[in-house]
Amino acid sequence: MPDISALDIDTYFSLVERNAFIPEPPKERIYIGDGQFREIGCAIAKAVIKTAGLRQQSAVLDIGSGIGRLALPLTQWLNAEGRYLGIEIGTEGVSWCIENITAKYPNFRFIHADIQNDYYNPAGQGTSAGFRLQGDPGTFDIAVFASVFTHLNAVDAEAWLSHVSKALRPDGRVWSTWFSMDDETTRNCRAGKSTIGLCYEEDGVFWQGADKSPGAVGCAPWKMRELFERHGFTVLKSYVGTWCERITNLPT
Repeated sequence: MPDISALDIDTYFSLVERNAFIPEPPKERIYIGDGQFREIGCAIAKAVIKTAGLRQQSAVLDIGSGIGRLALPLTQWLNAEGRYLGIEIGTEGVSWCIENITAKYPNFRFIHADIQNDYYNPAGQGTSAGFRLQGDPGTFDIAVFASVFTHLNAVDAEAWLSHVSKALRPDGRVWSTWFSMDDETTRNCRAGKSTIGLCYEEDGVFWQGADKSPGAVGCAPWKMRELFERHGFTVLKSYVGTWCERITNLPT
């Protein structure tokens, strides 16, 4: 393992991305995201390090940990003082991660949350509001939601923000991705200039249709801020992505 202090973050994770000894689930078992599994996992890890201050000794709470997309590159970043807890509603992802990651990195743990979601876990018995995170509150440094709020309605999104507000230290941070529906993205969705058409809206939440399928869910910026602020968070930075055509791709 290279000396991280001697490398910049981009160079370091380019090495992680090419590391043939890091396990990777078979392609037929990967049920989250599009594109290159390891490349995207490393990109998320770099983004959390650069924008949310993830340190090698941080305690990380990964909501929607899937089948280890973020956990795998973080095994090469977190040191013995760091720890990781992944929470996932898909049993297959949790089982694979326990067998292939926890077995080698005991500071990486994974929990199955049997929460109903029409897209990812239609047979689930629990609710986001009813989930209870075991362990001491106020002990995590960073909570990560990568492609999670993009599949949740406002009630479930607020439930998870409530959970992590209790799990994080007083100076803890949330790093999350959303389909941010500002004026520009709303116009582009209606004009067909996006990869996902989110054209049905109710109270700042956007769906692909009136059936409100959680396959893709957008949120107006004012609604996002309202949800965060209701649970004691302040939005420090936001960056626009490439899922929808934009004039600019600068921080907002």
